[in-house]
Amino acid sequence: TNIEGYNMIANYAVYYNSNAFELIPKEKYNKELMNYMVKGNFDGLEKTPNEFIDRELVKLAVDNGFDLTAEAVKFVDYDIAFKALDNNALYNIQFIPKELFDNELSCWAVIHKISLKDIPNKFVDKELALLALNNDGLDIKYVSKKLIDSDVAYAAVSNNIKAFEYIPQNVITKEIADVVAHKNGLYLVNVPSDLVNYNMLVDGIYEDQNYVMKDKKIVYECNGQDLGIRDYMKYKKELYKQYFDNKLVEKAYQEAND
Repeated sequence: TNIEGYNMIANYAVYYNSNAFELIPKEKYNKELMNYMVKGNFDGLEKTPNEFIDRELVKLAVDNGFDLTAEAVKFVDYDIAFKALDNNALYNIQFIPKELFDNELSCWAVIHKISLKDIPNKFVDKELALLALNNDGLDIKYVSKKLIDSDVAYAAVSNNIKAFEYIPQNVITKEIADVVAHKNGLYLVNVPSDLVNYNMLVDGIYEDQNYVMKDKKIVYECNGQDLGIRDYMKYKKELYKQYFDNKLVEKAYQEAND
């Protein structure tokens, strides 16, 4: 019939281009039409009138690889949450109700690069923390202090040296100190002196990743100044003399320059 023919054309039209939805009279809206639009378009769920949105339609959207929307939140369940994270975790995390989280969903989220700040605290244990810190060492900010031991601290600073600012002194080890010396020598003065050896001083003065590119040159940002490598090494030498044995620092500086 003409009605069936129109419906078929409308269904295929919105499947291939959601903009076609604007041309369809409201009296022709039906569940099947919405299904076609959601199956074929990244913005299909967003364009669907609220009265047609239900769990079935939301699941259809995510099963076809598309994102959640604010209106879909009330229909998001455990299975939909997993699939939504799989599709586009960094975007869809905002639409996943916190009450759905458990250990497994939390782990799945972190595997998909979600920060610990978006995970309920009660599910953040040492294992999850280590997994998250391999994504971003600065997630140490969201780890309970009682969970921060030498393993957690090492994972954090190995990924992002700025994480060192959140590491308690009592968990710092020689292995952590060695990472600090290689990545940002300025932090070495905050390492307990009994853990700092001669090789760390050499590395701290010479092997430093604390640089940026400006005007096609490598510079080291220090106290509001942009220093070249030699001036930066001299600065660290004088800084180290305030914390470590002066003769040892001078010797390390000479080796770093050789």
